[in-house]
Amino acid sequence: MKTNRPFLTLAAAGGLTALMTSPAGAFLLYSSGPINDRASNPPSYANCTSCHTTNPVNSGDGGVAISGVPAEYTPGATYPITVMLQDPNQRRWGFEIAVFGPNDNNIGTTTITNANLTQKSTVGGRSWIKHTTAGTFAGTVNGPVSWSFDWTAPAAPGGIAFFYVSGNAANNNGFNTGDFIYNSSTAAAPAGAAHADSTLILQPDSISFRRGRSVTVRARVRNHTSSAQSYDLVSRVRLPGGSFFPPAGSLLPPIGLSLAAEGFTQASMTHMIPSGAPLITATYEAFIQDAGGNPVDMDNFTFSVTP
Repeated sequence: MKTNRPFLTLAAAGGLTALMTSPAGAFLLYSSGPINDRASNPPSYANCTSCHTTNPVNSGDGGVAISGVPAEYTPGATYPITVMLQDPNQRRWGFEIAVFGPNDNNIGTTTITNANLTQKSTVGGRSWIKHTTAGTFAGTVNGPVSWSFDWTAPAAPGGIAFFYVSGNAANNNGFNTGDFIYNSSTAAAPAGAAHADSTLILQPDSISFRRGRSVTVRARVRNHTSSAQSYDLVSRVRLPGGSFFPPAGSLLPPIGLSLAAEGFTQASMTHMIPSGAPLITATYEAFIQDAGGNPVDMDNFTFSVTP
């Protein structure tokens, strides 16, 4: 089981409104590259719907995928990574990806290999690779489009490497309307070091759970072994006092998952937040467990119930 990552509560970015004087201005600003921390990565799990608000995340007919990530990484080795995005009838494109370790900071090194299409921004110990203006492929219909960069694994095993990505399949109308946002994630484990057979990664659509509305949590699982694996996915909430909801069992019936050798799978867990739910900050926890009910890996995030 991997080390729990730190829990932080979402803070509203008040400066965002000041940057966007109009919908068209917002689109033109971010066509040269999105703001940082929009790769659906922890702790905020924010994505491009913070500006492109027409459609909920992952609600269209397209998708974003990450390829080139090894099931196990060799310390010091360099891997070409590709992000691919497609959506029928869309005609402008963008993305942002982060590669973080268990402490939600950079693990290894990301390197730009095509400065015309991609760029890198770094704040403290956290970096994001994202599109440039040329990298929006304006006028390219349907996709798929792709962007590539290199990831060099840490020289010594540094724990699980988590790859988080958001993609924007835009309609090229010059505004931030009518666009579809997608996210995904995957993971690589250090070869020659102890780690779980598979890694669970949670990506909530939002960490603000509004009363009377539904929220979806995406669960992505990567198999690090050379054998097929089968698991049950279960979830629960750890309340502020340390007790669990529900007191026994899980929020939803267990979801069966099957993974090919070194494979990847995903599932969605949608929850309706009761209109009378208490206004609290709590921890959402999910596990993958084997046929005997033994936990294999877990992930969690902090959320707040809001009016």
